[in-house]
Amino acid sequence: FKGHQTVGAAWGYLGNAEIMKQLQSYMDQAYALAETDQQKQLVKLWDESLWAYMKAGRRSYVDRMSFTIPEVNAPKVAKAHGDVSKVDWNKAASLGDKWYKRGGKQPAVNKMGGQVCHDGEYLYLKLIDYVDPKKLVVSPQIACFDDWEIFLAGQRAQPFRQYMIGPTAMIRGISYGEVNWRQGVLATEYTKKAFGLKAVSDTRRNKWILKLSFPLSDILEKPIKSGDDIYANFMRVRNPVLSGERPYGIDTWVAYTTVKDVDRLAKIHLVK
Repeated sequence: FKGHQTVGAAWGYLGNAEIMKQLQSYMDQAYALAETDQQKQLVKLWDESLWAYMKAGRRSYVDRMSFTIPEVNAPKVAKAHGDVSKVDWNKAASLGDKWYKRGGKQPAVNKMGGQVCHDGEYLYLKLIDYVDPKKLVVSPQIACFDDWEIFLAGQRAQPFRQYMIGPTAMIRGISYGEVNWRQGVLATEYTKKAFGLKAVSDTRRNKWILKLSFPLSDILEKPIKSGDDIYANFMRVRNPVLSGERPYGIDTWVAYTTVKDVDRLAKIHLVK
């Protein structure tokens, strides 16, 4: 694992069901063999200070892996050639109204929504946050305050791309594992734009509406087409005043995820 601990490494391998069962048998033996008060106290201390947390971590991992991951069929609409103002959004698929706080399955307090479709040339995405736009904080680096962050991949693993879009439609594209498995490579290293992404941000009303178009020829490290699947997650990063969290809050479309978690990406099928 290259020296980096992950949830998958911790509970999919190091603490898998078989190993946890074996460790529990050792704990049972320790309780049975403890004779003196000191020995019993030491076993109990180990149980309550370490083993209890390991069992909780394992239960959380099992819940995470068994929790539903969204699947959406993105309908094919009339060609808009990347112009989001010409997309027939009435025919786009809904992303649903279930959003979550980062890292778990607790529902997000904030109301959000979205739609997705494609025209064979572009993938179109509309994201809506029912927030007072006056409370949005614009960062010159886009992150780490108010922005939408979109994660796209051809599978639930690297390589993947991260797209960050702020309230003023500033864009940053970053790739992970795409160029010689390098991490955090800015799109500007090999293209003048964020992989061709176009964004239109509307903060004129009592909500933030973001409309995006991604060219299918450059949405991932390799082109995709109608009939293909793409894996995605959408996250809304909020400033501490809006979120009530510090340094910031994150709401996510896919439960049990946070930034750069790609093993639970939702599947979006591009209908022919």
